[in-house]
Amino acid sequence: MQPLLKFMHTYCFAVALLLLGLTTPALAVPLTSLLKPGTFIDSGALRFDEFSYESQGDMAAPELVEVEVIGGINDDDGILIRGNFLDLGGDRTASSASISYRVTLIDPDAEAVIQGVDMGAEFLLPGLGYADLNASFLADFPGAKLEVLQISTHNFGSSPGARASDSEYLPLPSNRRLNVVMDRIDAFSSSGFTADEAGVTLFEQTFTVVPEPQTGFLLGLGLFGLALAGSRS
Repeated sequence: MQPLLKFMHTYCFAVALLLLGLTTPALAVPLTSLLKPGTFIDSGALRFDEFSYESQGDMAAPELVEVEVIGGINDDDGILIRGNFLDLGGDRTASSASISYRVTLIDPDAEAVIQGVDMGAEFLLPGLGYADLNASFLADFPGAKLEVLQISTHNFGSSPGARASDSEYLPLPSNRRLNVVMDRIDAFSSSGFTADEAGVTLFEQTFTVVPEPQTGFLLGLGLFGLALAGSRS
C-alpha cells in the first residue's frame, strides 16, 4: 500500500496548493541562460536541462529566444519557446535552426512516468513559402525506439497565408527521462524580390505524466474498496 499512499499524498498536496492559490507563476528565461552547463528550468513535476541551440540563415540568435514554463496542476507540464525562427526571403535560400534538451521527472522516487507529448506551433507565412518543425524523442532506457513528431504549413498560392497554428499528439513508451531534439526548424520564403517572412514565431511541448501502471492499479483498487465499503454501510 506504500505506493498508493505516496501517490494519494502527492495528489492531495497538489489540490491543496490549487485551492490556496499557491501555483507557480509563468516563468520566462533567455535561452542563453539555459545554454550554460548545469542550468535548468522546472515545470511542475518535470525538469528541463542540457539545452543546446544552432541556427543558420535568418533564424533568431540565441539571445533573442526565450523559454517559458507552461502548464500547471490541471494541465500537462512543459515549455514554450518563443523567437523569430524565420526566413526573410530575397536570397532564395532557406533558414534553419535546431534545439535540443533533456526532460526528467524531478522526484527520482515518484511513482509516475512520462507517457506522451503534445507539440504545437504558431506559423507566420504572409507570402509564398513553407515552415516546418521536426522533433525526435528518445527515452532513456536500453533499446528505446526513436519517436518522431512533425508539424508544418505552407503557402504555394492556394491560401492567403498570414498566421496559422497546428498541434499534434504523440504517445510515448513509459519512461522517466527523455532526450528531445528539434533537429529541423526549417523556413523558406520564396518571395525573391521582397523581404516577406516565413517561419515559426513560437512552439510548445507539453508532456503527459501518469501514475506508474502498478500505482494506477493500486489507486483503482483502493477507490473500488472505498466504494464497496460505502455500499455496505
